[in-house]
Amino acid sequence: MSYQLSRRQFLLCSASVAATSATVLPGCKMQSNNNQTDQTHRIALLGDVHFHDIHGDFDFNNNEVCIRTMQDSVGSTRMFNENYFVFKATLDDIVAEGIKFVILVGDFSDDGQEAHVDGLKKVLEQYSDEYGLEFFLTHGNHDPTTPYGENCDKTFLRSDGAGVKVTSNQGDVESFIPSDEVDDVLYSPKMQSLGFTPLMEKLGRFGFQSQPHYHYYETPWKSNKLEDRVYQAISADGAYTVECPDSSYLVEPIEGFWICSVDMNTHVPLDPLGSQWDHDAKGYEDGKVQKPQVLTWLKDVIKRADEQGKTLLVFSHYPAIEYLNYSADDFYYLFADSSYNHKRVPTSETTEELIDCGLKLHFAGHIHINDTAKYVGRNGQTLVNVQAPSLAAYIPAYKKITCYGPDDFEIETKVIEDVPEFDSLFNHYENEISWRTAKGLDTHWKSMLEVSSYRELMYQHLICLTVNDKSDNWGWDMRHLYQSTFPIYWLMVLSVIDDDLSGTVLSTLVDNINPDTNDTKVIDLLVGAGLEQVSVNNAIEDVNQHLINMNYSRQQLNQAIFTDYCNAMLHIRNGDELALQDIGLDKVVGYSVVAELFGRCDIDNNLENHDYSQDYIEADPEAGSHEEFDENKDNLSNLKLRLAALARIFHMFRITEPTTHFRVFPSRGEVLDLSNENPLRIKA
Repeated sequence: MSYQLSRRQFLLCSASVAATSATVLPGCKMQSNNNQTDQTHRIALLGDVHFHDIHGDFDFNNNEVCIRTMQDSVGSTRMFNENYFVFKATLDDIVAEGIKFVILVGDFSDDGQEAHVDGLKKVLEQYSDEYGLEFFLTHGNHDPTTPYGENCDKTFLRSDGAGVKVTSNQGDVESFIPSDEVDDVLYSPKMQSLGFTPLMEKLGRFGFQSQPHYHYYETPWKSNKLEDRVYQAISADGAYTVECPDSSYLVEPIEGFWICSVDMNTHVPLDPLGSQWDHDAKGYEDGKVQKPQVLTWLKDVIKRADEQGKTLLVFSHYPAIEYLNYSADDFYYLFADSSYNHKRVPTSETTEELIDCGLKLHFAGHIHINDTAKYVGRNGQTLVNVQAPSLAAYIPAYKKITCYGPDDFEIETKVIEDVPEFDSLFNHYENEISWRTAKGLDTHWKSMLEVSSYRELMYQHLICLTVNDKSDNWGWDMRHLYQSTFPIYWLMVLSVIDDDLSGTVLSTLVDNINPDTNDTKVIDLLVGAGLEQVSVNNAIEDVNQHLINMNYSRQQLNQAIFTDYCNAMLHIRNGDELALQDIGLDKVVGYSVVAELFGRCDIDNNLENHDYSQDYIEADPEAGSHEEFDENKDNLSNLKLRLAALARIFHMFRITEPTTHFRVFPSRGEVLDLSNENPLRIKA
């Protein structure tokens, strides 16, 4: 049974904030670990919390608009309101674990809005003062969105289920025109997105500024004063520079243990006055150009840590190695999701530069995925990059890190399964459903309210996000297949047919074949589409023999359709081996059998090789996205390129590094699996 918060409890702004800040979800006082040596340090690392204070003080007095709409959440890679509950539940879990040091690797707020940052500060102060936690933050691309702040507006939920625009721009209020989606507008200066300096002032206690109890503290700049921590940001054409803050720092919170926060946010000025900025969120890729002095400093930090025998933990918001099991190109070709854009991936040249700095182990967030990647540089040195997933997305988890010494790190991914009060806002979403239904608006996400755990909510959120928003950007053929009920078995048959089928013919087949269509009718449809009877028979025999060889049966595929396969791939993208539990291992084994067959569609028969000229239409992963039907792109030959990409993704998932529980020995580049959570992994 869920506990339902009253509207007064969570929507009365300033009055509720004071009461909320004095309330903590259940947790225990921090206990010392007598088994730890002097060199053993335990850290919790959280990625992309995106804290939205549902009790935030927006100066609304009694205006009941402190949560976002569910419609907004299913159009975003993160849930907007429930992250409030999961963040506190995670901190309680950390306290119960007896961990003292907590790292937030950026995107700690929604979009750096003052009200949310103030709410986050209260939570961090609360757990610091009552449980002795020490927090260390870095900035992400959502905090700040620009170096010196900017106006911000979001759609909040009114008590009757309508959307209300909340804005920090008074001009928005004056020009507002109601719609079915957004019925009213409210002004609040606390919706303003803050810039670097106000953020570092408000959150200075949490790593951004030196504290009296630190053993040591430094920054890459001439002093630790905020006004001195700046660099000259270069315009795109190189014609001028504008001063821009940087928040990188090195701290020694306890003797012998160094924490290094590398701020790789880069903002490009669009005018000499710095009133407008561009921000591609590419991290190290742009950072090495815009502020190379930070990497020079990082190299020196690593050198000094080695010389002084310090245990060094380096983190940034941005990854240091290609993520997604080196399948970013294939994921983008298939699913065209800019949040996982292959252009956000660090190039091998950038990774080589980081290796030249001496970097061997790196932690990051930004991409909302659970991932471990290893790269061997030209000099033979290995760099391991560990990606922390987002608590506000699938899969909700954090990294528990135990440093046994400078060259021995144990890392465990802790999933937050159950969250107290995670469903306490569902009655308000029911009001939203009623409003939207009355207006004739989409409510496909209402099934999300039937879940029984926070983990399940995040699992369903990714599916609803795909249906509601992301699949609109796919190629027409992918979208058409995803929205159909086309059986995996018959897609396997099509994959081994040598003849081509036009886009029109293929589209007709997809529309007329479903799991209930009997074999005779399907064969008639295939022959009627212009395929030779003997070709169809041979393809069916080939697929059936493949299933026999794989010790699998057609019956085990049950009524699996292409939609299921895509959803599984997307959950594996986000959760890696932790997704197997949610998908079901029996289904994943079946998809593995399917992927083995799809691998034949790879033109060079090498699933570990990317050849743009052979693997992608127009030799470009971006060409995979096209909105309208295209006879020349949506034929069977090009569909086989899609199937080959799916095969490569699954293959790479089977051969890359563990992500659940593992040990890293940085100097020798070894990653040791301690959990065997992926039974499909092909051991090296």
